[in-house]
Amino acid sequence: MKLVLLGLTAAIGVSSIASADCGDDASRVIEQKGFTVRDKGLEALFEPQNGNLTGYRAWFRVAQCDKGYVIVNMRETGLVKHIWAQGSCDVPGVQQALRNRD
Repeated sequence: MKLVLLGLTAAIGVSSIASADCGDDASRVIEQKGFTVRDKGLEALFEPQNGNLTGYRAWFRVAQCDKGYVIVNMRETGLVKHIWAQGSCDVPGVQQALRNRD
């Protein structure tokens, strides 16, 4: 029983480290596109059928928008899949910056 609890604790610790790394990676991507991050949130995404981790979603409140968010979807490894804007961030200037590749 102790081994099961130890293994579970280790897995949770690794998962939280991975999520923190993914959040930092997403912040760097957003900042490289010219945005100043004021606040951020990160959530893990799971398959409803079996509870397997499928990736992460980061929500960024950026200085260029009064309301709304820049959102980053990532794989479970932290690799960025999609970036888009929502709310008052969904304007042509922000959309253009998000499309630009560095």
